[in-house]
Amino acid sequence: MKFLIVSLLFFNINYAQYQFTYDFQIDDNIKTSVLQVDIENNRSVFKEFIATNRKVTSKFKKEEGLVVSVSATDDEYLKEGNLVIHYTDLLKTRFKVNDPLPEMFWQVTKENRVIESWTCYKAFVNFRGRVWEVWFTPEVPVSYGPWKFYNSPGLIVSAKDNENRFSFTLKEIGQYDTFEFPTENKKLKQVDMKTYVENLEDVLNLNSLNISTLYTITSGESQKGLEAIYEWEEE
Repeated sequence: MKFLIVSLLFFNINYAQYQFTYDFQIDDNIKTSVLQVDIENNRSVFKEFIATNRKVTSKFKKEEGLVVSVSATDDEYLKEGNLVIHYTDLLKTRFKVNDPLPEMFWQVTKENRVIESWTCYKAFVNFRGRVWEVWFTPEVPVSYGPWKFYNSPGLIVSAKDNENRFSFTLKEIGQYDTFEFPTENKKLKQVDMKTYVENLEDVLNLNSLNISTLYTITSGESQKGLEAIYEWEEE
């Protein structure tokens, strides 16, 4: 694993503005994604860039069900503590999804290895139906990670789920000049997470799928994605 690292002195004396670039793999596709962390104000922004999608050799058989591509623009996540505000497209509608996250319990092991001169430790976290294996370094005091990860015991260098379908790999570290909040407009549809999931399931069931060149249907495993089960489904 190779990634560009700024001096560790930066993390010790410059308090606020960290930027981390990850490869975000979803089955046989990889997106470039960027995490901006504002430690001083206890917040972060994570962005997935649709335009940087690229293919990798698939390890997964796609024989049953349907996978629907419903997003036409970048996904953005604003995190403050355990609250995530997710900006995403669902067909032709831009959603602003308020998602208070359940607590993430990090199970840190004694297993460690050196990655790019940092001592990293293996940890596990069970989040919404998926168990994630994570390598983190406590030498970089960042508790926000890619996607919805938060309260981590250090900078997340890599993470993969127990089915090897999803992964995040740190590629580059730098410093940003401006904290880039997600763009808002009057056409945003603001909902809670449960309402958004109900809308998404409706699309996946093809009840409201519109014909458009922006959206495609391909054969594959029908599933919810990174989150396999939600709190209200466990009740």
